[in-house]
Amino acid sequence: MLLEEKLRRAAGLAGFLVMALSSMLLAAGTLEVRPAGMTATTAGCLALLGAALWLHRRGEYPRAGRSCAGLALGLVGAAVALDVAHGHGSLDRLLFRDAPGGDASGILLPLHTALGLAASAVALVLLRRKSSRDHHPAPVWIASAVWAVAISSLLTHALKSITPQAQPPHIDLMTALALLVLSTGTLMARPDSKLIRMLAAPTAAGALARRLFYGVALLPAALSGLVAVLAHLGIIGASYGLLFLVLGLTLGGLLLALLSAETAIGIDERRKAAEDEHARLNTVLEMQASRLQELVARRTSELRALNVNLRTTALENAQLGLVARNTTNGVVITDAEGRLEWVNTAFERMTGYTLDEVKGRKPGHFLQGPDTDPAAVAQLRRAEAAGERCYVEILNYTKSRHAYWQIVDMEPVHDASGKLTNWLAIQTDVTAHRLAEQHLRVLNERLQLATQSAALGVWEWNAASQKYTWDERTHAIHDLAPDEFDGTFEAWMKCLHPDDRALAEARFELVLAGGNFYDQEFRILRASDGAVRHIESRAIVQRDPQGRLLRITGTSRDVTAECESEERLRTLTDRWQLALRASRYGVWDWDLATDNVIWDDRMFDLYGVLRHTFPGTRQAWLELIHPEDRARAAQNEQDAIRLGREEFANEFRVVLPDGFVRHVETHGYIRRDEHGRPVRLVGMERDISSEKQTLEALRMAEERWQLAVEGTNDAVWDWNVPTGVTYHDHRWPQMLGYEPGEIADTIESWNSLVHPDDLPGCQAAIEAHFSHRTPLYHHEYRMRTKPGDWKWILDRAKVVSWSAESQPLRMVGMHSDVTARKNLEYRLHQFEQLMTQVSAIAQIGGWEMDLETMQIAWSEQVCRIHEVDSHYQPTVHTSVSFFAPEARDIISSALKAAMTHGKDYDLELPIITATGRRIWVRALTRAEFRDGKPVRLIGALQDISNRRDGENARRKLEFQLFQAQKMETLGTLAGGIAHDFNNLLTGIMGYQELVADALGDNPDARDYLAQARSASLRARDLVEQILTFGRQSADEQHSPLDLALVIDEARRLLRATVPATITIETHIAPDCAHVLGDATQIHQVIINLASNAAHAMRAKGGVLRISLQPAETGNGPRSATLATLPAGNYVRLTVSDNGHGMDDTTLQRIFDPFFTTKEVREGTGLGLAVVHGIVRAHRGGVEVESKLGLGSTFHVYLPAAALDAELSDDTGALAPRGAGEMVFIVDDEDTVASFTKFALENKGYRATTVDTAEQCLAILTADPTACAVLVTDQTMPGMTGMELAGKVREFAATLPIIVMSGYFLKISPQEIAQIGHVELLGKPFTTDELAWMVRRALHPEPADEPTPLREIETSTAG
Repeated sequence: MLLEEKLRRAAGLAGFLVMALSSMLLAAGTLEVRPAGMTATTAGCLALLGAALWLHRRGEYPRAGRSCAGLALGLVGAAVALDVAHGHGSLDRLLFRDAPGGDASGILLPLHTALGLAASAVALVLLRRKSSRDHHPAPVWIASAVWAVAISSLLTHALKSITPQAQPPHIDLMTALALLVLSTGTLMARPDSKLIRMLAAPTAAGALARRLFYGVALLPAALSGLVAVLAHLGIIGASYGLLFLVLGLTLGGLLLALLSAETAIGIDERRKAAEDEHARLNTVLEMQASRLQELVARRTSELRALNVNLRTTALENAQLGLVARNTTNGVVITDAEGRLEWVNTAFERMTGYTLDEVKGRKPGHFLQGPDTDPAAVAQLRRAEAAGERCYVEILNYTKSRHAYWQIVDMEPVHDASGKLTNWLAIQTDVTAHRLAEQHLRVLNERLQLATQSAALGVWEWNAASQKYTWDERTHAIHDLAPDEFDGTFEAWMKCLHPDDRALAEARFELVLAGGNFYDQEFRILRASDGAVRHIESRAIVQRDPQGRLLRITGTSRDVTAECESEERLRTLTDRWQLALRASRYGVWDWDLATDNVIWDDRMFDLYGVLRHTFPGTRQAWLELIHPEDRARAAQNEQDAIRLGREEFANEFRVVLPDGFVRHVETHGYIRRDEHGRPVRLVGMERDISSEKQTLEALRMAEERWQLAVEGTNDAVWDWNVPTGVTYHDHRWPQMLGYEPGEIADTIESWNSLVHPDDLPGCQAAIEAHFSHRTPLYHHEYRMRTKPGDWKWILDRAKVVSWSAESQPLRMVGMHSDVTARKNLEYRLHQFEQLMTQVSAIAQIGGWEMDLETMQIAWSEQVCRIHEVDSHYQPTVHTSVSFFAPEARDIISSALKAAMTHGKDYDLELPIITATGRRIWVRALTRAEFRDGKPVRLIGALQDISNRRDGENARRKLEFQLFQAQKMETLGTLAGGIAHDFNNLLTGIMGYQELVADALGDNPDARDYLAQARSASLRARDLVEQILTFGRQSADEQHSPLDLALVIDEARRLLRATVPATITIETHIAPDCAHVLGDATQIHQVIINLASNAAHAMRAKGGVLRISLQPAETGNGPRSATLATLPAGNYVRLTVSDNGHGMDDTTLQRIFDPFFTTKEVREGTGLGLAVVHGIVRAHRGGVEVESKLGLGSTFHVYLPAAALDAELSDDTGALAPRGAGEMVFIVDDEDTVASFTKFALENKGYRATTVDTAEQCLAILTADPTACAVLVTDQTMPGMTGMELAGKVREFAATLPIIVMSGYFLKISPQEIAQIGHVELLGKPFTTDELAWMVRRALHPEPADEPTPLREIETSTAG
């Protein structure tokens, strides 16, 4: 049991005794047995104080103990107050029947007793049972005062018994004894106080304090008590009693002096023994310091030429050596078996264990830990087994399991007979040395220098002898033999350069005057050749406790080469700094052990902060990084550290104090210690904001170019002319119906596909460009497609690289499929030939006019054109009057110019024939001159009505061609973005299902989640609709649909998004039939029409009406919009508003893609185009009515479903579960991969994700049976899913493979059949769809099992 616990138990016992004694006295008072000298109030207070002390010892009821003490203090106060107020009527009269009252004997509580009790109560109230730093010293001092008062009272009682004439005591005997016990218990309750620790200390000082305490405190009290007892018994009288007391005190004082002297002598002997032990241990430490100096010399030899921080390093090494020499080592003594018998205080301080805790245990059992070197442990055990000395450096652990390094010097101890009796181990803490070595390595790595430096020479100046002691290296530095230097200060001054002697002497005088450090550089003159050498000398001053100088110990080093190299290094550093400033790089250094970050000036400029505002920590650095990039930047560094990389690169954004965002590029190098642990990161950073802007502009330009190329259906090719190797993008083979890789990348393959009749022309055009006759190669020809038909290709190219001999090296061009244009041109050519034949057959009449007589003559054909008889006599006025009113001014002006100036004209104008027909004619006129003046006009008139009609038809065909190309471009764009959208929807839908599985019984949350899932499914269908619109196909499977439900769902969605100023009204006819359609697409139609209507009313508000009623289109007259619809029963969906309306020009273009009347960024121009496409796909029509200022109305006609159409049952079969089969998942999208893994694991499969297709191929190559099913994405960097499937099929013929994608390219059925066991799964997909697909891949038979999977097209998005 520890001493503190014993003292606390004694304190509790004291409290219990006082409480019990006081309680007994109170009980005795109630039984009319009055205790001598003690009042009932005093007994009650003592009982409460004893209870407080006892409860404090228990430690379980500290508040109750303080409450008892407080109650006692209140009772004392109340009693004193009553005594002062009344002076009679005490509590004794209530307890004792014969107690006096009304006089002095009726005092409740005497004043001195009250003070003692009050002081004891205050001490117990202030008492705390916590750590020493939480205690206040007041309870100890108060208890000490009470103790002294109690002792003095007891002495007074003793003197009173000896000498009746003595002053009567102020406190009765029983109360004084109780206060003595109570105060003693209070002091023992604080065993951690200075007084108790001093008295209980096991040291010599503690023994001396206890003897003084016995002599000063206890001896007088004991003698007084003894004298009182003897006098009371009548053995001695009063005079002899005083003589006995004085004699006892005198003899006790002499005995105390003798014992104190003996203790002092023992303390002095122990001090001398400790000094001898310290000297011996210092000798061992000096040896270790010498070894450390050798280590420092070896390390510093690598920094001779370029180590700019050498002085700092040398100072740190010197200080480290000084610390090592003055460190107190741990001493351990064990028995022959290695069990601990004794340890010194240094060991306890070093390890945290006390002697009582480790005595009898082996040090290795509690000091060694997980990182302790087994080799060092084995070395100690071998030495122990052999009984030999062992010197080893080992990693040990303190009691708190903190690791520290120490050197263990273990020696055996034998008795006179040579028998091993003990082991003596000296433990030296070298953790600081280890840290110094690590710091030195950090410096070496930071500067990356591997040069050599001068060795150190050690010297010492002894104050007693006034002489120097040099080692061999110091002699060598000064070029003096040992017998050439007598060690005096004057002899050393002679070695110095004359110019440095005064300064050296002044610094030495400063040390003699009281300085503690000596550090200087000086020059010496070598004795042999008189050469000047630069010397660096550093030393530590040692003084005794009185401050007197003992010795100066230091090192000297020849730094001549360093001084010369420092100058060179300074030049190199200046150049390096200039280079850094020129390159705009900032340099940083991060110490992982201290988390200290060092920046140069450029780094502060990069981050826009001031040096004094930057804390220099990694966290402060991270806080300057953009919040969106902070986690990624930190993770990249941690990954590089964790994966053992030496270098890493990073890019992120930083936010400057003014809010400006800057892009930063960093390159770092990771330094590691000998165990491979990272200790430091050093790197450089630069501002790449301008580069990022340039790259972004380049990326956007390239993206626009790619979109332009894809939008125009062009393909790019690149031809290496000397080698004949060609490169084609994916559009080039697709244009001809081939898959990538099916056409060889050679010019011969291209020649073989060109039509034989067109090949000579192609080669001639190429040769013309090669010979610089044409700036560009431009030619049209036919190429054979994979099915065997011919396509017209427009080829445009240019040589982009020429040799020195002006020979073509590289040619880049584009292919355009112009088959449609060629076909149109062919049709236009045929039409033009037809028009030519018609023109040849048609009558073209001539006329002439004599400008002198103004007579006009028409030919018969002109009369026929005007539908007049051949005898008609025209005039200028009647000729002009035949032209249509809008053309008369034109022909009049042209005729006047011809008559006046002889100016020719060729006009196409309308005329009104004599029968009232309106036809177009071509009027041509030429003038004949005489003497420079027009005298005659000759003209022709041709009926060109048919040609005009042909031109109108040609323009319509060209417009249709433009529309076809535009829709093809839109389809390409829609397919391109579908992949990314479907990847996002896969993660959203998948994690919604996983959340639903893990949600538990929460109806509201499940309802919200169901709404989110419904929206996700509509989004999936919407992506498919965009693709369908881009393909302009109408082959979707439609089912009977109740439009009233769709309108109600759309109304609820619109009400949440449309402003409150707009009222939504719906009118549903009760007899409306179902329609064959797609609910999501019809929902999209209603939303698009209603959103446009709401936008038209957003300024002033209005009413949005949505109605549904049956309609019938018969064979009677119908509008142009409905004329194309077959007769039958329809359902008419009407969406109307009372907004601003549209004019006729806008009405003609509202269904054009990308046409919009909204402001920029308020509309895409695709809404009504999508509506038109969906309605046409449902074999319906759209009719529009609108007037400016009155609003717009859209009527959508959809065919009614047959009355006996059955609604489809969407109830799918329960998705199957797996039986623990392993599934490999390969996808570069982490969200899709992680969801697929979780979904399969929830369905009973084992799943794992693989980062890349190459990694998966390597795993399966090593073990083809590693998985039961392979699920891979189609579009991945490096290798597509089909390519991976083909490579896997080479060694795993039957492994089921599922290829998934948000947008499938044209994967031919032949390719799927060739690979075999391949299923296609379109994104996004649900967990059930995924489970069915895996089940179908694992068990393709039987075929009649329910498989509720969506249909997947091999050339479109799934």
